[in-house]
Amino acid sequence: MSKVLGFLKPLSYILAYFVFAGLFYYILPDSVDKYGRNVVTAFSLNLIVIVSYLGFYRSKRLRSSYAFSFNKSAVIMALFVVTSLIWILSQTTASYLYQVFGDGSFDSLAKQNSSADATLLVIQTLILAPIAEEMLCRGLLYKEWRRSFGMVFSGVLSSLVFAIMHGTLVHLPGAFLMGLICFLSYEYTKKIKYPIGVHILYNSLSIFLAGISLPERMFMTSWIVFWNGLVAGLLIKALHAFSKDY
Repeated sequence: MSKVLGFLKPLSYILAYFVFAGLFYYILPDSVDKYGRNVVTAFSLNLIVIVSYLGFYRSKRLRSSYAFSFNKSAVIMALFVVTSLIWILSQTTASYLYQVFGDGSFDSLAKQNSSADATLLVIQTLILAPIAEEMLCRGLLYKEWRRSFGMVFSGVLSSLVFAIMHGTLVHLPGAFLMGLICFLSYEYTKKIKYPIGVHILYNSLSIFLAGISLPERMFMTSWIVFWNGLVAGLLIKALHAFSKDY
């Protein structure tokens, strides 16, 4: 029973997030439509998540007592390089999936964002979403699951939940890979600021480099399969290396 509760309790945070998101979306006045109802909803809800997490974090003393010693500059540089490469891979994979399968939910989201207030959208995408989502998925979900189920299971499952939260097929592989990088950075440093930084960098690249043209060969099926397989193998190797230390 304790294992079941240990699994369901953290998951209830995510379920509550979606329930409140739905309520916010429908109870907001019509006047917010000019700013983008979905953006205002996410903006408001993420502020609540951040404030709630900070209060919970301080009162419950969730900070771990164990951590690796690490060179801060080297970690930052490594995360910058890895996140940039993961972003390129996720963009090519997303474009490939969209061309092959299409994605109505992605089209709907893109249409809503195109008419949203640009300032709110940028603040939401570059600041509030990275902080709130990392607090939820790494600071609460992963940390609570880790206590009951260990690092590998909790890291993979919390990354999958994180990917599903983004709600579109084309975002799923890239969000999952980024979730793994965020969880590994959190596991290694035990500081939430590192996965938040990874998330901010990833979203920044998505906004500021969205219009760049990549070589066509990078969208070939063989290229997509090879590089996704290589990255998956490297991440599995990293998980294996981490698991030996616990």
